[in-house]
Amino acid sequence: MTEVVTRKRRSPERNGRQEPETRQVAGTLEVRPEGFGFLRQSGRNPQNPAEDVYVSPAQIRR
Repeated sequence: MTEVVTRKRRSPERNGRQEPETRQVAGTLEVRPEGFGFLRQSGRNPQNPAEDVYVSPAQIRR
């Protein structure tokens, strides 16, 4: 299964506050027994799990 989610990161401050940076990523959603998951991005280095996107249980239930 391939999912597309928006990942937010903090960008440099603008007008005194940080604006979230968003980008779309696609990959395979791995759902853990605990109810949360990780979006494993296509074409990424499997040795670097820091690139994976965390998906909360609330997002998975939708």
